[in-house]
Amino acid sequence: MKTIILLSTIISITKSIPKISWEQDADRMWITYYNAINNKQHLVACSEEESINLHGLGLEKIPKDLVKSKTIQSISLHKNSIRKVSIDAFEEVPLLKCLNLAHNYISFDNLEIKHDNLKTLIIDFQVAPEMNDVISASNAKIRCPNVDTLSWRGITHEFPLLWINMFPKLKHIYLSDSHYIQYINETAIYLLNLRSLYLERNSIDKFIMNNLGNIEILYLDENPLEEFWINPIYQRLRILSLSNCSLFDLPELNIRSLESLDLSHNQIRVVPIDAFQYTVLLENLNLDNNVLTTIPPVDHLNNLKTLSLNYNLIRNITDIVTSSSLKTLNLRGNEIDNIDVMEFWNLKMLEYLDISRNKLKSLPPKWHKGMKRLKYLNLQYNNFISIEYMSIFHMSYLKELYIKNNSITYIDLNTLSSVPNNCTIYVL
Repeated sequence: MKTIILLSTIISITKSIPKISWEQDADRMWITYYNAINNKQHLVACSEEESINLHGLGLEKIPKDLVKSKTIQSISLHKNSIRKVSIDAFEEVPLLKCLNLAHNYISFDNLEIKHDNLKTLIIDFQVAPEMNDVISASNAKIRCPNVDTLSWRGITHEFPLLWINMFPKLKHIYLSDSHYIQYINETAIYLLNLRSLYLERNSIDKFIMNNLGNIEILYLDENPLEEFWINPIYQRLRILSLSNCSLFDLPELNIRSLESLDLSHNQIRVVPIDAFQYTVLLENLNLDNNVLTTIPPVDHLNNLKTLSLNYNLIRNITDIVTSSSLKTLNLRGNEIDNIDVMEFWNLKMLEYLDISRNKLKSLPPKWHKGMKRLKYLNLQYNNFISIEYMSIFHMSYLKELYIKNNSITYIDLNTLSSVPNNCTIYVL
């Protein structure tokens, strides 16, 4: 661990000198970014307002009069030993909106729930026996016409997706964590109101959709995808996540409506020059944890706000994006040892820049010319021996500078006085 010494003359510094912070792990820029890219709603939960929690009580059945209330809106019965839900189990709770039956022993043919006001149904991870015969939707005993959110994760038997037609007003479906889901039939998911489909951690190797209906959000993370194609005629998809899908090449992306695309944690080595020619509305692009050696060609994406290329194999920044709309650029954990003086000049809207965990020893003078809005600069875990070599003088908008784990052993008053006045330097 390096020790940074502030020369004694700093004791007499005035208010115009930047603040030195000794706060540990104060990497706010990274925390903000990390929270943003991981803000995926993978789990459904009932509200705690007007609710009753009966989880983990060892209940084996649900008596008709278990809950009687004209005000209760949420009931949680997860982690019990319930094997059957009778059709009248919740008729004494007329305002029930959310029901959590996760982690029980309920097979599909023993789910007889009927409720006209129920909006959210959670039946994740049932420990149920294998089914010998597939029950058709017409013989199903579920009658919940107003459910708009269905969470059925961890299905342990073959799942005919036509079952979801039992919920005509369905908007959001969570069907992750089941190796029984291997193929998606487009006729099964074509529901008029369906907007989001979560299919993470299944066994889907082909996702070919001629008609995606009105779906706006699609998550296929951690599936062994070999083929992916969506008919570009249907232009409603806004968010697409293909993280950790063992992709070696970019799939065909002719989706003009796309706003956010996550291709992180794959094995993508090269991005073709025309890869994003149709995704003109793209605002967020995540290519973290791939094996890229160059900056991908995204110059024409005039709406791009966030470009993340963390933990790739990029060495030189010699052909950076020129998008004037870019606000966040992440290059953490690459092999960068050189940045050309003019590469960032066109990033006039940039506010967050992370070049930490690289091999930089210096930045060229005026490398930040044109970046009048840069507020957060992360240069941690590089090879700088002095703040002077960062060439950050005259960056008047800079608020936070992170320099932990460089080769800096001291900071003198002259150097400190050249840093923007309103900037806080985080040294730990």
